[in-house]
Amino acid sequence: MLWGLNIGLFALFSVLYALHWLLHGEQARRIASHTVLSMALGTIPMGLATIANGFVLFGPALVGPAAISIAHGLWLLDCGLAIAAGLGVPLLMFTRQSHSPAQMTGVWLLPLVAAEVAAVSGLQLVTHLPQAEQGGVLLASLALWACSVPLALGLVVVLVVRMIVHSLPPASMAPSCWLALGPIATGALGMALFSQVVQGALANTVLAPLAQPMAGAGLLLATLLWGYGLWWVGLAGLISARYFTAPVPFNLGWWAYVFPLGVFTLATWALADIWDSGLLWGLGVVLGIVVVLTWMIVALRSIGSVWRSSPAGNDADAPADPGFDDHSSVPASAVPSQ
Repeated sequence: MLWGLNIGLFALFSVLYALHWLLHGEQARRIASHTVLSMALGTIPMGLATIANGFVLFGPALVGPAAISIAHGLWLLDCGLAIAAGLGVPLLMFTRQSHSPAQMTGVWLLPLVAAEVAAVSGLQLVTHLPQAEQGGVLLASLALWACSVPLALGLVVVLVVRMIVHSLPPASMAPSCWLALGPIATGALGMALFSQVVQGALANTVLAPLAQPMAGAGLLLATLLWGYGLWWVGLAGLISARYFTAPVPFNLGWWAYVFPLGVFTLATWALADIWDSGLLWGLGVVLGIVVVLTWMIVALRSIGSVWRSSPAGNDADAPADPGFDDHSSVPASAVPSQ
């Protein structure tokens, strides 16, 4: 049901966004100069990846064997969009936008993470493909992972330094402290899946003797990244607790509380299965409950926000807050001085 709703919403907003470009092209092009909304272009391929994953997980029972072909086609499209976001948005940052260390937040990671999300989708797809195609998808998934995770981890280090030197971002950017967990957790999940599928994918190739060591290396890397993610969960939780000692304005950026923790939960379950660890399974259950509760809160507040900003709502004249504030609109007093 939720997967079907996801498909419907993605299709609806894809059409609306296309119409926005067709009918208001000049206004739409302004996103290229927006220091925050342009980062959200990376969420388009990430949203598409969830649909492709659904065709792998649920599709065969609903539409038969054609589901895997659909998933494969969507994954290829997802890869193209992820690469475009991962290259295009940083280029805009270099050439069309103005940034400073004091204004950096985890939002910078969004266009980069799309590639590793596509890598995870590819690794989920591998075992459902004919043997002859598995090696190519495996190789492409590793390349996508490498296009994202190392650079994202480097930016996470810069983000930590930024928070040390310039303190925390303003309250409107409070959810962004969770975004750093996204690439860490997705990288861990990708390597966990790689460790599970690599031996089957390379079974009839010249690389077959290396498959078992590669699986072990993938599991080791996944576990190390998961441990790093656990530290970030603790840090982001403490930072959030500090923010919520005062009112935190709601905006669509609150979804950053949901998705990074959600993928960390998936990575926890994947490693619990591989390690056969009851402790990890228990932790995964706790995290899963937190994710569901957070999702419900943010979903209800999102629906309420849309209703209040619609003509039928009580605040029809109030401007809708689309998400994280543009740094250019943050007053100087809200950005800590050096």
